[in-house]
Amino acid sequence: MKFFFKKLKIVNNINLNNNTRFVEHKKNLEKKKMLKSCYSDFYAEILKKEKEFEKATHDKSLRIELGSGVGFIKEFDQTIITSDIIFNEYTDKIIDGNHMPYKENEINSIFGIFCFHHFKDPFNFIKDLEVKLKPGGLCILIEPFYGILANFIYKRIHETEYFDEKEDFDFKIQNKTAMEKSNQALSYIYFVKNKKKFQENFPKLEVVNTSIFGNYLRFLFSGGLNFRKILPDSFIGLIRFFEKILMPLKRVFGLHYLIVVRKLDS
Repeated sequence: MKFFFKKLKIVNNINLNNNTRFVEHKKNLEKKKMLKSCYSDFYAEILKKEKEFEKATHDKSLRIELGSGVGFIKEFDQTIITSDIIFNEYTDKIIDGNHMPYKENEINSIFGIFCFHHFKDPFNFIKDLEVKLKPGGLCILIEPFYGILANFIYKRIHETEYFDEKEDFDFKIQNKTAMEKSNQALSYIYFVKNKKKFQENFPKLEVVNTSIFGNYLRFLFSGGLNFRKILPDSFIGLIRFFEKILMPLKRVFGLHYLIVVRKLDS
């Protein structure tokens, strides 16, 4: 199976930790209407959940996307500051999620798509949310899901990442870089599996919502940012039809889910 995914891979022989990755990903994203439709789903749901669960005041609102990569959230909301950990010509700022340059109670909302499991110290990142989010502020993340199909795929698809749902809470892997040695099950470990430990370690935060995306067929057939298309973009309408039919099974087949973390009011 790993050989099969390797044959499909189109992003090869590049340094994942420098700007080369963004250039290649941008080319691939622009060629894939099906993949862009998945990211549009992600952005729309992020903003929907923000509106549903926000309690922080919007006076001098500060809203940040971490790990923006080559995404296009600004097409949905121009006021969001986009960022990445290294120079990226497609984002506004360089921001390290483990060293966010903001003051106490300053940030209204933090968004992140597929970035939490890349942080060198996810425990430190969540601890920082307690300090830098405004009371009632939100952190909304989209991460790899942990269902049957997701578990099977994520254990085999990436040579530089892995999926280990049994890893200990607050485990820190040695020599981890932004794009290598990332456990794609980290969100499950922190926000789902170890709810009691989460509450004990982060008493100022609460997980107020998790929801599974049903766009897994489009994402799979698009090949994502790193693999070639399995089906052409002309199949989008048909695939959307099957996604609606299979919606009740998204807990089995889902690949991504959304987590909403909110800072308590007091």
